Order: sequence, then C-alpha cells, then structure tokens
Amino acid sequence: VAACGTALTADHLLYLKSLGINNLFLNFDWDNPGTIATQRFLENALAEVKGFSVNIIQAPTDALAKDPDEFLKHATDATTYLNLTKQTAFEWQLEQSSDNDSPDTICERMVPIIATEATAVRREVLARQLSAFTGLSYQSIMADVFSIRSSKTDERRERIIAATEQLIKDVQSDPDNALALAAQH
Repeated sequence: VAACGTALTADHLLYLKSLGINNLFLNFDWDNPGTIATQRFLENALAEVKGFSVNIIQAPTDALAKDPDEFLKHATDATTYLNLTKQTAFEWQLEQSSDNDSPDTICERMVPIIATEATAVRREVLARQLSAFTGLSYQSIMADVFSIRSSKTDERRERIIAATEQLIKDVQSDPDNALALAAQH
C-alpha cells in the first residue's frame, strides 16, 4: 500500500489490524525525511498499537535510488525489490542509536517497540538484547514493557467501550440507519 506521504498513524494500524493484517514491511523514502518518517512511525503510531511485526526495507547498496519508485523504474523486474534486505523494527531502531545516546534514551525508543510484539517469547528475546546493548537490567526493561502493554490495553478497551456506547446511542436515535452507522463505526 502506498501511503502517499509519511503519515501512517495508529488509526491506520487499527484499520489494518481489523483486516487481519499484522505483518508490515515499511518503506518510506531512503533519504533523510524518509528516515525521520520511519522514526516517527516507530515512536508514535507503532507504540500505540501492539501485535504487529514490522520490518523496514533497506536501501539497495548498489543503486542511487532515493525512493522505491525510482528504484523500481530502473529495476529489470519486481523481484529485485522483493529481495532487498529487511530489518526488524527493533534492529533498525537500535542501529539508529548513536554513541551520544544514553542507555535510558535508547530504552525510551526501544521499549515501545518491544511492547508491540505479539508473543511473550519475542518480547523476552528483544528485552535481553536491549539489556546487553545498554547494560541496563533485563528486569527494569521488562517492567517498562509490561507497564506500556497494560496501559495500552486499558486505553484501547476504553476507546472500544466509548465507540460501542456511541454506536448504541446513534442506533437508538436512528434505528432505520443501523447498518450504515455500524459500518461507519
């Protein structure tokens, strides 16, 4: 799906999830604005919606293309694009860290990504990697992961309840239009 820009939001993710899509291959442009958009997506939208497996498509090392469109225009076939290197969101985000970043700054960016992982095993593996990378304890990282997961679950539950209550109210006020209202909600 072409985002036609750099705005990929939590609402978009919720819509994709409602369609049963939970594996994303993200490929904004390979220039600095594209990197910033990827960073923004990981820190904002992805942090709000858990249960996604996100991979970032890496720029080809032997091409001068600044974006996927330009790359595909010069490719002999689409398989060259499909064969580009992919990094998990965790790997990509960790790679963006610099020597100037403190361990707590790195964790602020990484813990929300760990919290989005669907399985406890995967969360544990990533938390152990982050602990080894930063020198911070596995237990403190997991405490932050659990905190995010429980607060996001509560927030999501509250949004679902509010949307359901609004739907019930709308259907009660306009019962003849119930199907359209349900589709809208």
